[in-house]
Amino acid sequence: MTKRSKKGYFKRSNFRRRENVRPPLKRVLVVCEGESTEPNYFRGLRNFLKGEIVLEIAGIGANTRFVVERAIEIRKCSEFEEVWVVFDKDIFSEDHFNAAVDIAKGKGLRVAYSVPCFELWFLLHFKFIDRSLDHNEVRQMLNKEFRSIWGKDYKKTDVDLWNLLYGRIDNAIKNAEKINNMWNDTRYAKHNPSTLVVDLIKAVYLPYAAKLQNH
Repeated sequence: MTKRSKKGYFKRSNFRRRENVRPPLKRVLVVCEGESTEPNYFRGLRNFLKGEIVLEIAGIGANTRFVVERAIEIRKCSEFEEVWVVFDKDIFSEDHFNAAVDIAKGKGLRVAYSVPCFELWFLLHFKFIDRSLDHNEVRQMLNKEFRSIWGKDYKKTDVDLWNLLYGRIDNAIKNAEKINNMWNDTRYAKHNPSTLVVDLIKAVYLPYAAKLQNH
């Protein structure tokens, strides 16, 4: 039998090892205006993704401008391929809100704003809405849906929101894209209703959805 050279053996074994090395995971940071609702929802998404992506979530509990500034600071000392900021129009002035969006985009952040509030994204899991709303109306409509299906009111602090809503996520994506297509200018605060949370979901959920659903 012909003896294999060590040189050839190592070449082949090294090749096999390289085949089994998993590519580095995509690293994404999500910086949220709220301290409970948004972070809880995205933590549920992170658990669903089961290690397919590195998803870091920070709940700041501050106004829109500070959320953007904090995200910029974190990015300077961290290695993330994408940094998202999540905030609402809610009670902030139009100038304040629009400036926050412009600053974020100018610094290369990805923006997932909602008008009037983050819960609009939740409501779109159940129905299409194409009229102007305030945050109280959105939460009243959510309460109605939650009572009808689960026999309880919607709670901002519910840690199980991702699991509750996940089965309707295709509906939410379709409805959000439809309402966002109603707007084509940069007066973001007047885009009522709208939610760019759908863009965040499409970036961090859709690439892995089919694989995870088959497990």
